[in-house]
Amino acid sequence: MKLVRFDVIAQLLGMLGVIASLLFVGFEIKQSRDIAMADIYQQRSAMALDIALSKYSPEQAGKVMNTAREDRLKLTKQDTQVLSFILEASFIYYENVHFQYQLSLIGEEEWAASKRLISRGFEVAPCSPVWWSHTKETWRESFASEVDGLLEQLDLAPCNVPVWQQEQP
Repeated sequence: MKLVRFDVIAQLLGMLGVIASLLFVGFEIKQSRDIAMADIYQQRSAMALDIALSKYSPEQAGKVMNTAREDRLKLTKQDTQVLSFILEASFIYYENVHFQYQLSLIGEEEWAASKRLISRGFEVAPCSPVWWSHTKETWRESFASEVDGLLEQLDLAPCNVPVWQQEQP
């Protein structure tokens, strides 16, 4: 009788071991898939960032940012295009961080820092919410929703730059 009990207990422990190892293998496969997806997304983001950065020179960016800080009303249509390219490059980075955050490949602290940078960018970049409203449908829906939530929390002055109030990219 005792021998039968030990046999049943051994079989149960064996089945639990098999189940645990299958769960572990499933977790490892999911993790490998997530890492591969993040790598592909990272490569895609790097290519998009290269394209975005090729649209302006560092000198142009510096000049436009200085004009934006000194007197926003002096911004030209070309200046706002450069600002749009700068915003595009920044948001390619932020979206990539958000995607990796969703996959749990980076922590809450990194995503929180990125959210603070996004908010700061909206506060200092002239009329950046106008740019966002014209481009948000081009970003992943979950990222756009996060950015919209950040914008709702900010108390931003209305856009007073005439050239930004025209049709933007």
